[in-house]
Amino acid sequence: MHSLNLATLNIILRCSLSCNENIQENEKHPYTEAVHEIMKLTMERISKPWYFLSLILYKMSATGKEYMKHVNYVHRFADEIIAKRKKAITDDPSLLQKKKKLDFLDIIMTAKDESGSGLNDEEIRDEVNTFMFAGHETTKATMGWAIYNLGKYPEEQETLFQEVCDLTGDRKNIEWEDLGKLQKMSMFLHETLRMYPPAGSTTRSLTKPLDIEGVTIPAGNLIHVSIVAIHYRPDVFPNPTEFRPERFLPENTENRRPYAFIPFAAGPRFVCLCFC
Repeated sequence: MHSLNLATLNIILRCSLSCNENIQENEKHPYTEAVHEIMKLTMERISKPWYFLSLILYKMSATGKEYMKHVNYVHRFADEIIAKRKKAITDDPSLLQKKKKLDFLDIIMTAKDESGSGLNDEEIRDEVNTFMFAGHETTKATMGWAIYNLGKYPEEQETLFQEVCDLTGDRKNIEWEDLGKLQKMSMFLHETLRMYPPAGSTTRSLTKPLDIEGVTIPAGNLIHVSIVAIHYRPDVFPNPTEFRPERFLPENTENRRPYAFIPFAAGPRFVCLCFC
């Protein structure tokens, strides 16, 4: 799993931030180590509700100090990437015009609202943190479960192997245009995401009252949505504990409600890892 962590971080850095750091050449990388510790310490904090009563109290504790050490490193890592891009643009004002396509960092650094205002430095860092942190960790988890399912279901592995061989022929590599043609691979990954969603749950803030079986929850409240529970509803996915990629054949999905399968959540949301 550690190799997957390095691979997904390397990919997200290159694709979204044009950052070529050759992460995979290291046995370990401090960023992936910091993310692991932040997640572990977050779960520990959740088990001790009194830490939520006072952020100052939490930061004074030994656990809080360890947590903030890793958070500060994650912030510095993002700040360094942003600073390098700003310097590159300052040194060559036409840099963005020369690019065939802007990456994620280019877009958020140059984005303006209706009044012409852009994101400040902290907001840019928050977006970069979210993309790097959530982007590589969730992908790593999905790849790990996909490998698990390939080993557990060798007949599925053989099916996918044959599909790739039939598509690529004498070619050694899969091209971008091939991705939309790998139907069995797509169904396999969808079923993996159904059974093992990278985010087991999410929260949403109600913009209007919500009625559930006669109980009204007022607007402004946060509600907890269990993605795992949704994906294991037997009335939507019969025998939900069984691995069945054919659930995602076109004829089996055309009448399915759009929110019956939400491995990465759905709907309007503001996503920001503020690490507070």
